[in-house]
Amino acid sequence: MLEIRTQTPEDAEMVAALTEATNSPILGVLFKKLEEEDLTAFNEVAVWDGKIVGKAVAIKAEIESEEASLPVLYLMPLVVMPEYVRRGIALVLVRKILENCKAQETGALLAHGNPEFFKHLDFLPAELHGIKDTTGEATDKLMAKEITEGYLAEKGGNLILPF
Repeated sequence: MLEIRTQTPEDAEMVAALTEATNSPILGVLFKKLEEEDLTAFNEVAVWDGKIVGKAVAIKAEIESEEASLPVLYLMPLVVMPEYVRRGIALVLVRKILENCKAQETGALLAHGNPEFFKHLDFLPAELHGIKDTTGEATDKLMAKEITEGYLAEKGGNLILPF
């Protein structure tokens, strides 16, 4: 049975094994750095029969324009054990992050990734809100979901990550 829960310090070894198994050891280092620097807003793991098989992290970020800076959350790349891919785990992890965002009254969640995946969760291309990626380019892979209705309306700007 699948359980989605907040990562605990006791999960460190299993998370390291997860990132190694998915050929994402650098992502594991980044996750740890984000936690140490308190940049993580939500840190969820997927547990299947006592084993961590997936992880999703949302970090604090900003949309910066000439007029202002707007706080948002940014979904880091999802990690799922190869043998558990295509079982809906990534989808359930993102839904949990979205629930957390709603509970905390977050303005918006942004993510890079497959637009078709994120459209299933009602994300829209960020460029529809005038939002560009960290390089200042519009890309169809940067997706945005308003949690608070109208939060991104007529704001625009560049995504700024804390690293």
